[in-house]
Amino acid sequence: MVSKSMLRKRKIYETLTEVLEEHRSFYMGTAMAMVVLYHLFVYDEENKLLVMFYPGYLGIDVFLLLSGYGLCRSYQQHSLATFYKRRFVRLIPIYFLFATVVSVLRDAGGDGLSPWDWVCNLTTLSYWGAGGIIIDWYISTLILLYLFSPLLFRACKDWGVFCPFATLTFHVVMCDIGTSMEI
Repeated sequence: MVSKSMLRKRKIYETLTEVLEEHRSFYMGTAMAMVVLYHLFVYDEENKLLVMFYPGYLGIDVFLLLSGYGLCRSYQQHSLATFYKRRFVRLIPIYFLFATVVSVLRDAGGDGLSPWDWVCNLTTLSYWGAGGIIIDWYISTLILLYLFSPLLFRACKDWGVFCPFATLTFHVVMCDIGTSMEI
């Protein structure tokens, strides 16, 4: 026999799923706009009109929560190999190009990068304090999120936790660990 509490939770989950399915792109676009406006404020603190966007960094959390939902849905619909291929084919080539350009410019600018620094820059290990220069915090944690998403999904299924929430929590913890490692 199913309890009223379980039925209520199931109804909430179904309603949330319907809303996310229908409006996810809009919410993600809004979250991205919040981040862009936040960065405008950070670079121009004198502009009083931008003050209202200061909490725009919260857009990252909203975006990641919605991304976690998308990752969970994708993992349900694809094999593990297809899941990873879809993520990394879109992410890695662009990151390698970006990291290479930044590393070349920094090396030419007199930073004198060692071969190990190059490895760290191209593998995102630089963010985790292994060497090199920090290229980008977001991609570094996103790659780990992609790697661990299937494990998070299975844990959520086993423990009954809302998967996007677990994904967001994982990302925040990894960002915090990376930030605390910076000198």
